[in-house]
Formats: sequence, structure tokens, C-alpha cells
Amino acid sequence: MDEKDAASVFYFSAAFMTILTGLLIPSSVIGDSAEEFIDITSFYSPYWYIVSAFAIALGTFMVWFTIFYRLASKEGKQIFSLLMAVISIGAAADYMLFGKGYGNLSSTLIYDVTPEIGGKAILINAAALAAVAAASAVIFYRKIPVLRALTAAMCIALVVMSGMNIMNISRTLTAAQPVIEAATADDPEIRLSRTAKNVVVIMMDRQVGHYIPFIMHEKPELKEKFSGFTYYSNSFSYGNCTIVGSPGLYGGYEYIPAAMNRRSDMKLADKHNEALKVMPKMFSDAGYDVTVFDPTYAGYTIIPDLSIYNDMPEVHKSITMGRFPLRELSFEASVENEKQLRLRNFFMYSIFKVSPCVLQPTVYSHGSYNAQEKSRKPWQKVISETKAEGMNDPFLRSYAVLCHLPDITRVSKSDKGSFLMMSNDTTHSWMMLQEPAFAPAEKVDNSGIESYMIRKDDEGNELKLDYNMDTLIHYQINVAAMIKLGEWLDYLKKNGVYDNTRIIIVSDHGKNVKNAAHDNIMPVAHFEDEGGEDRPVNTDFFDNVLLVKDFNAKGFKTNSDLISNADTPYLATEGLIKDPQNPFTGNSIRTFKEQTGEPELICTGDWQTDTNNGNTFLPADWYTVRSSIFEKDNWRYLGKH
Repeated sequence: MDEKDAASVFYFSAAFMTILTGLLIPSSVIGDSAEEFIDITSFYSPYWYIVSAFAIALGTFMVWFTIFYRLASKEGKQIFSLLMAVISIGAAADYMLFGKGYGNLSSTLIYDVTPEIGGKAILINAAALAAVAAASAVIFYRKIPVLRALTAAMCIALVVMSGMNIMNISRTLTAAQPVIEAATADDPEIRLSRTAKNVVVIMMDRQVGHYIPFIMHEKPELKEKFSGFTYYSNSFSYGNCTIVGSPGLYGGYEYIPAAMNRRSDMKLADKHNEALKVMPKMFSDAGYDVTVFDPTYAGYTIIPDLSIYNDMPEVHKSITMGRFPLRELSFEASVENEKQLRLRNFFMYSIFKVSPCVLQPTVYSHGSYNAQEKSRKPWQKVISETKAEGMNDPFLRSYAVLCHLPDITRVSKSDKGSFLMMSNDTTHSWMMLQEPAFAPAEKVDNSGIESYMIRKDDEGNELKLDYNMDTLIHYQINVAAMIKLGEWLDYLKKNGVYDNTRIIIVSDHGKNVKNAAHDNIMPVAHFEDEGGEDRPVNTDFFDNVLLVKDFNAKGFKTNSDLISNADTPYLATEGLIKDPQNPFTGNSIRTFKEQTGEPELICTGDWQTDTNNGNTFLPADWYTVRSSIFEKDNWRYLGKH
């Protein structure tokens, strides 16, 4: 065997591992959603995370591995070369073919639910890696120039792909710079009048509708705090995720997915921005003092582009999420904590992605990536169904806003009514909480709590939370949001602006929290498409929250009529704006009862605005529902288009 050929295989393989773990994987993660790695209060270029990962990878594979290689004997060098070839080709296979479907990955490189890898997946992966090792050994000893050419070609391919990712990141950062500057220009402030009528619309992202009765039973004091509210228990969203579920909430029925698709002469981004401006424009034209916080996907960017309101200078606009500290939780240091965490963990995440399936849980280590313990961790390690350590900063960013709502509320005797439209991600961000307070804690221990995995409503119906951690934790964060909103409602009462304020709390969609696997609260409906393929729909994706308090209303009521979150603009303007019309189309703001034909609901996996951004939504599964969203037979599959 030619010694130079063996050396070439080693160096090309080491270079491949360096590029894969230090460049391609980090740039791919950031490139998928670069804005998530930008903090508006303290800009730090995401490029540095790639630089850090690449430097660690370079030191690991090109420096240390080379030192060991150079110290080896001639025979040892051959073995080392073969091992590096097997490692690099196996790593490529692991990254591209295995370890998929682990769910949503946060900007701190933590999955919503700790990945669980079954025995079958481990065996298939092991068999594939064994085949890779055998094939590599045969080629190494018989056709080593082929292996050298293969590893060199793999390096070139990774460089090209990484370059494309970096170009995509560059475009995103360039576009985001003015957005970041505008987002931090003004301090958020809620203006409410004691004498005139106010309207507040709060969009709680991914808040689950059928949780409300169980939350009210578990925390009966909330019924008094939410006195005057009507809970629409049979409300649905026209989409399963924010990109398709929120436009109708903000703009009404001209912005539900099917209606958006019919207006195929406009970009989705333009129609989405238009929806975000419908209510602010109507109330502004009616003489209200208008404020907008965190308009969802404004500009079709994750960091809302407040410039969409530049033609409405009278509108007060701010970004709230990430602007407030929780000093009792050391949250003011979160930006630096997250930065340092990413600088270390991007390389470790790469190692996780290229590891054999059997080793991935060990490398991931509940999201800690085996980091040393610190006094304040910006990530949470879930130890069991009752215990966790650390706190997830993405949750705290949104939760802190709800905690500080009283601090930013300004009450006056102005004869001018106010309109507030805001969104919040507390019910979207993932974190185990300490019960019964349902509050963040550095160390969570809920052991010994009676009926921890089974909650009940006033009628004795059971909500089982033992499907997985995702199910349990989503219930907890929903309770936490209701508690903090309830505290703000008490503040409004104390300051004399509750009765003269109409309040709508609504979510853009629900969440597949798997309760259907136990008690059929929300059914899983199965259908066959034209090719005979099973097209199941988890109906709790569409189970949004709709809570409405009108002026001077008392008591807590439930309404079971079928309705959708696209009624929000009508509910907000009813009785205040005569013959409310969409200021951009001239059409009347309508209600669900005024719609003709069956509702068309879309279930899409293309939730990102940087990919699902044409004139119409990408092809997806469509469904319809009638009468009650809780009955399986009321759902029907409309096909994929």
C-alpha cells in the first residue's frame, strides 16, 4: 500500500469531519432560521457561532488527530487512516440518513422533547454503519485511490453546501439589520383610558383551547380574575401553525388560508402584512390611540418588521419579548449565557448529529451536551416526569413580558379610547414548571403531587398528561400564562379600567398534545387519500383558545357554538365601529355564521416563512369540520392541494 495514498485518505477524512461538524451542520442550523439566533437587545452575529464550532472542529480533527497520526508507527498510520475514513463516511450517513424527526429545535439547541431512540432504529443504524465499515475496509486495501478520491470529493461537496448556507445567512442578516434597529427604538407602553372604551387583543401563540376548563378547575381563583369572560369551547383555527393560522385571526375571513390562496395575484408576505394592519388601521381611523406589540411574522420575518406600519405613523409599535428581566431568576444575564452556551454547544450538537443512534442520547444528555454544572443554566435538563434543573431562556423571554404587563400599563383620564394588539409566546415556549405555583424554578421537583398526571374539570372529565413530557409541559405553560394574565386583569380592576375595556385572548392554533391517545378529548381522525394512503389529522392542532370579555360583563361563561379565531376582528369592533370594513379591500368584516360553504382547514408542515413564501401556500392536506370539533365523525378529508 502506498504510504502517501494512506496519508491522503487520513487528511481528507480529517478535513471532511472538520467541515461537517464545524461548518456544514452549524451553518445549516443557523441558515434554517438565522433570525432565531439574533437577540434584539444585544446584537451578536451568528457567524461567530460558526467560527467557534469550526475552530473547535479544526483543533479536534486537524490538530489533535494529526498529532496522534504522526506519532503512530507505519502500520498504525494505516489503521488510523482506515478508521478516519470509516468515521467520516459513517458520520455522513448518520447525519443525512438517521436521527431525523426529533421535533422542534430551539435556538439554544434544545429539542422540545428529549429524543427517544427505539431499539429498531438503533439496530438499523448499526447495520448500516457495519456495512459502511466493511465497504470502506475493502476499498482501502484494494482500491485506496478510489477512497482517496471519494473523501476529497466529499470535502468539496461540503464546502459548496456550507457556502450556500452562509450566503443564505448573509442575506438574512442584511435584511434583519434595519428590523433590529426599529424593534428597539421605542420602549413598550400600554395606554388605557379610564373614561373612554378600550379594546385589547392578545394573541397567545399555540395556546390550547381544551385546556381551559381543566385550568379553571385546578385554579378556581382564575374564574374570578377572568370574570366577564366567555370561553368559546368549540373554536377552531383554519391552520395548524402560525403561518396559516394567524392571518385570519388578525385580519378576518379574507385572510384564512383558502381565501389567501384565491388572491393569487399577491405575495403571501404582502397579504400577511395586510392582515396585521387591518385592526390597527380600523381603530386608528376611528380615533383610537393604537399600540402594537410583536406583530406575528411582520415582514414575514421571525423578528417582526415594524416598518410595515411606517405608513401609519400614529401607531405606537414595539417589540416586548426579550426586553424585560426577571432579576429574581437572574434572567438579566440570559443574553450572555445563551451566547456562551451556543459558542460551546454548536460543535457538540454537530457531534450529536453525526454519532451512531445508540450514542446520541449520551451526547445530547438532556440538552446539556455534558456541559459542566453552572449556577445559572439558560437551558433546562428534564430529569424525569417530575424533576428538572435549569431554566429555558426562550420561555423566560416571553413569560417576563406577562409578568411586567402591570409595569408598562399607563392609565389616564383621556377621552380617547385605546386599542392594543399584541402577541406572546409563553404558551409556545417549552419549560417544566414548579407546581402548584406553575412558576419557573432553577430546580423543579413536583414529586408527591396528587393526580400529577391526571387533571380534571368541573364535570369530572379527565385530562391525562402522561403521553410524554411535551404533553405535560404544554399544560403547565398554559396554566402559567393564565395565572400571569389573571394578575394583569386584577391590576386593571384595581386601576378602574377593567369594565370599560373589551379584552380578547385568542390563539393562532392549538398543539398536538396527544391527549387523544388516552381520553378522546380531541380525536385523531383517519382518512384515505386517492392513492389509499392514510391521512390522519390530529384535531388538537386546530383547537385554539378564544376568550372574550365585553364591556361591563360579569361572571365566567362558556359558549359551545362552532366559531373560529377569524371572528376576532369582528368581536373587537362590534358596536364600536359602525359597519366595520377591511380598509384595504373595502369588504365588510364578517363572522363565521355569515360564511358560506364548508370551512377549509389546512394542515401543513411548511411552517417557515422563508420557504412557504410564494403567492399561495405550498401543497398540503386540507380538512373540513362541522358542528363540533370534538367529534371524529364531524371531520372530513378534502385532499392534498
